[in-house]
Amino acid sequence: MLAAEIMAWTQMVAFTGTKARRWEPKKLRARLFEIGGRIASHARRTTLHLASTAPDVQLLIKGIKRLAALGPP
Repeated sequence: MLAAEIMAWTQMVAFTGTKARRWEPKKLRARLFEIGGRIASHARRTTLHLASTAPDVQLLIKGIKRLAALGPP
């Protein structure tokens, strides 16, 4: 139940002004959480490389940037 609440609040904050804000959890998982990617570590820095051909990768990147801009609570 807690995971569902966290996902709902994250969805509301990260995807404001987009149609992804109202997606059901199943559609959200299918569109955003299943985008292929690789994690690379180099010189104490970790980078996530996402598949550029995925249809909703730009939406995910914008959402991650919005969440990162909030900072710690």
